[in-house]
Amino acid sequence: MSDLWLELSKNQSFSKTFGKMGIPFPKNLNRSNEGWKRDFLNDKKVMVYGTGDLKSNIVTALNDFSATVLDTRAEREKVHALVYDATGMESDKDLRVVYDFFHKNIKAIADNGRVVILGAIPSEQNSLIKATLAQALEGLMRSMAKEIGRKGATAQLVQVAPNAIERLPGVLQFLLSDKSAFISGQVLKVTSEASSSDLNKFEKILEGKVALVTGAARGIGRETAKTLATEGAQLVCLDLENDRKLLEELSEEIGCRVLTMDITANNAAEEIEKYLMENFGGVDIVVHNAGITRDKTLGNMSEKLWDQALSVNLYAVIKITERLLEKCLKDNGRLICLSSISGIAGNFGQTNYSASKAGLIGFVRHMSKEVANRGITVNGIAPGFIETRLTAAIPLFSRQAGRRLSNLFQGGTPKDIANAITFLSSDGSCGVTGGVLRVCGGSFIGA
Repeated sequence: MSDLWLELSKNQSFSKTFGKMGIPFPKNLNRSNEGWKRDFLNDKKVMVYGTGDLKSNIVTALNDFSATVLDTRAEREKVHALVYDATGMESDKDLRVVYDFFHKNIKAIADNGRVVILGAIPSEQNSLIKATLAQALEGLMRSMAKEIGRKGATAQLVQVAPNAIERLPGVLQFLLSDKSAFISGQVLKVTSEASSSDLNKFEKILEGKVALVTGAARGIGRETAKTLATEGAQLVCLDLENDRKLLEELSEEIGCRVLTMDITANNAAEEIEKYLMENFGGVDIVVHNAGITRDKTLGNMSEKLWDQALSVNLYAVIKITERLLEKCLKDNGRLICLSSISGIAGNFGQTNYSASKAGLIGFVRHMSKEVANRGITVNGIAPGFIETRLTAAIPLFSRQAGRRLSNLFQGGTPKDIANAITFLSSDGSCGVTGGVLRVCGGSFIGA
């Protein structure tokens, strides 16, 4: 679906005129359709600084990604990314050093650039001042993300546990690449809660894995299946029998297996488990993408509409997951649930949908602790305004508002969601569990 404002931004005269009036134009985002690569930075300049002890680890990873690593930069020199290690902050002077660095260098960020701040986990600090400073980084990062959004640039905070440092490379690969183009102003926590697997797999990152994607016939589910297949996964694509033709067309394109059923059926969980065990001996990745909307204001919502949304979006996820965890989902597996910004902030006329998507957040947080000893991670994805057939049906002015209410002043694409799901499906994300990653361009809604 075409975004006229985004198209106009390509015209320099338009962008200059409206820029002088203080009206922001969205920047065209670099979105790679290629597979994941080890040398994805390919001589891009990355400036690394900080007061913590992670600099050598960061530099080693960046060298592995073929970046040009800088300690300082020449005047007016542009850089792709600024990476700051703030894990060692102990006093207000350290926070002032953070300010000094970004004050001097933030304007050097190139279009579609990246800022990544590494900090400690506030709740795990042994003193008031350390916890306070670690939390202060979040406000700094979120505000910075809003300021650089006009360049199509993003900023994130990665909170790192001391015993999880070796898990950073996979996270840095994702956040510094074009795969994270529509993720901005987010906090990722990296811990050793779930046992680790292969931490050095930076290409064909899902090779040898079996993945189940529900709701795979259209939109985000379809794009996710394609992206997972590109990275080497064997796909089982599930949707309703009415969508068999779409699934078979997808199978011809990516070689996936087709499984049709209603996931709310009484025997759905058992049938899914049986299929996966008989054909693959189990599954490594489960993406709970299937979902529906049944919008009405609460006073006008029938029991049927309430039950339909909760049954598909939440209760089926719980039932299927519990069944697969018995013997089908392998150790070091990945569970990803599609939540929504509506589950975080609520939305008019969507009490049923918002309740179901908020419920998934609670499910993710609790389940992640139950399965961590098996190396299984459980995460949620909360899409913001994504350009799909559903958002195309939104009235024009509401659609335009939805696009502009974010750091990046535009909507996302199904590919943006698929890339985030692929990251959370990989071995490189083993340090990330129990969280909900917003893929929303830094949406102002629910922030």
